[in-house]
Amino acid sequence: MSNYSTQIKRIKEKFNQAKGIDSEFKVFGASSHQYQLGRTVTAKEIEKFETKYNITLPQAYKVFIQETSGISAFKPKRNQADKLVPAPDYGLFTFDNIFDHTLTREFEDNMHKPSIIYPYITHKEWEDMEDDGFNGLFPLGNQGCTFIYALVLNGKYKGRVVYLDMDYSEPFFTYEDNFLDWYERWLDEIIDGTLLQKNVYSFANTMQGNEKELIAKLRHEEDNNIKLSLVKSLWKFKTLEDSSIEILLEYLNSDEKTLYYQAVSLLTKHRYPLIKDELERMIYRDEESCQVAYNMLTLYARKHVLDWVDISLERLKTINERNTFNEITMLLDIAKYDYSKDILPLQEKEEFKTLVPYTIRQMRGEPIAHQGISKLHRFYRTIKRVFGR
Repeated sequence: MSNYSTQIKRIKEKFNQAKGIDSEFKVFGASSHQYQLGRTVTAKEIEKFETKYNITLPQAYKVFIQETSGISAFKPKRNQADKLVPAPDYGLFTFDNIFDHTLTREFEDNMHKPSIIYPYITHKEWEDMEDDGFNGLFPLGNQGCTFIYALVLNGKYKGRVVYLDMDYSEPFFTYEDNFLDWYERWLDEIIDGTLLQKNVYSFANTMQGNEKELIAKLRHEEDNNIKLSLVKSLWKFKTLEDSSIEILLEYLNSDEKTLYYQAVSLLTKHRYPLIKDELERMIYRDEESCQVAYNMLTLYARKHVLDWVDISLERLKTINERNTFNEITMLLDIAKYDYSKDILPLQEKEEFKTLVPYTIRQMRGEPIAHQGISKLHRFYRTIKRVFGR
């Protein structure tokens, strides 16, 4: 435990500082725990838990719950499963009822098994693992909806914090080596104001460092996975320097699709005039690129949607996928353009035979039957598919 004594002391000091800075609970999830530290966990309680489940908890986490807090002091409005210890997002599950939460129960019988997941796992690799992908993991805390974070209990990545989607999207490994480093970074980004910005949610999806540091690493990085992580990390800044924009423009020639999409998306947000021609090329290139381009426009260039009405009407004539239809018509909805006559010819295609009259009735405010997944749901599903968590 002495190996972490200096860090624990530092964390306690930073916690009080962060609590004072975020007194109005503006950081995402803070209102769920309100920085209320409960009692610590005894060595005897930890030993009993480890024996019961035949596991060994990572030392950095054990030190935290023994020295700082492991049992919630927060009184939930609904039920005991909502009791949380102050931590990123909604907070840590309280140690005395880890498996009371509906999202954590399936871990209880599988924690002792070998962990087989690893950083930068692909969606296909994750699907092939099936339910075994959750083996060897200890559920740590609640990110909201179907997302939680967990600790890897064994194997090469023991002690790392990993983000999980219980709807089975691939896991995401945070960048810190252990629980305490991850927790301290959360406090650092409250103190420096990063997590107090609007529309900033989970902090650990990005790499630590300021814009200049991240760009310096990006200039010399060769591994495409790390390049992608560095580019994604630029999302945490409200503005980007011209030097960063120059680097992003270089990635317009990248053969790595996701890296290319990330660069275009950031440029759409920060330098729309520079990327306008590239967005048009994407719209006409293929249907996936078209869908992504419209995602970017509706998310980051809403005040420019009128620029795209004529192109949208032209592109509607050649589409073959329902998702493309949904993305284009979403932009036209934002532009408040009546496209009911423009989509009528699409009824000749089997894919749109029922969708077109349904959409027209919806535009007119007429009663309509449920047509499955909503346009907005498709929109966010495409975002998740392209950009990850």
